[in-house]
Parts: sequence; structure tokens; C-alpha cells
Amino acid sequence: RRPGTARSAARSHAPVTCGSELRPRRHGRCLAGGHRDRKMSLLEQAEQNTKALELALHDARTAATAWEELDLSSLRSTLDAQAEALAELIDERLAAKKALAALAKGFKRDYVAPRAAEDDLGPRYDELIKAFKAEVDAATARAKSSEAAFLSLYRLGREGKRAA
Repeated sequence: RRPGTARSAARSHAPVTCGSELRPRRHGRCLAGGHRDRKMSLLEQAEQNTKALELALHDARTAATAWEELDLSSLRSTLDAQAEALAELIDERLAAKKALAALAKGFKRDYVAPRAAEDDLGPRYDELIKAFKAEVDAATARAKSSEAAFLSLYRLGREGKRAA
């Protein structure tokens, strides 16, 4: 058509409303082309996001239920009592180990040393004491390791309680 006619003005390059946006047009059509497809994909994305949020909400509710079932207040009081008992046991263990070492030294001094030359008790006694000491040291190391693990977790729980 010729310029200046009514029909050519309608087919100008003026923007056209396409959905909620103004888009350039050519010959009465939107130049963006697949905007309807994009709207559908946006709707699909919104549906997927909604499903993801519903799953996250379900997971959060499950976690909250598990925390409620854990009953942290009674667990904390139990852990407090165990920590106090553990502190007493540590003190008792150290005192018992010192007493045992003193007893072994006294036994060697009073009974083994006077008879060592006669009965060849010295080397056998030393071997027995070394094996006994090695086992006591291994048990002590295991106890210290488990005590340290418990106390570190206990401290984390107590610090979490103060922060909350």
C-alpha cells in the first residue's frame, strides 16, 4: 500500500502491547515472536518453584518434628548429670593411677629387691610391671579419648543453649 493511507498507518512500526509489555511490531505482529511460549515456560517455572518450596516446607516440618521428639530439655539435664559424673570419675581415675604406681614401687622396694638376687625375680617383675603399665596406659588413653569427645560435644550443646 501507499504511504499516507489509513491502512499503512495501522501497520506502522509503532509499539504494540503484548501481554503486559510494549514490544516493537512490524506488519501488525510482535517482533518478539515466541512471547506466549515464554509465558508458558514462566508458568511452568513457577509451578516447579512451588513444588520445590512445598518439598522444602515438608522437610522443615519433618526436621521440626524430629527435634520435638528429641526432647532436648530432658536430654540436657541427662547430659549435665553425666558431665558431672564424668568429672568425678576423671579425678578418681587419676588418683587411682597414682596410688597404683606408688603401690608397685613399694612392692618392688619391699619384696622384690631383697629377693631379686636369690630367686631371679627382678627381671620377671620388671617385665610384669611394664606389661601392666602398658595396659593401664592404653586404657587411660582410651578413657581420655572418649572423655574428650563427650566433653567437646557437651560444650557445643551448652554454648548452643546460651546462644539460643
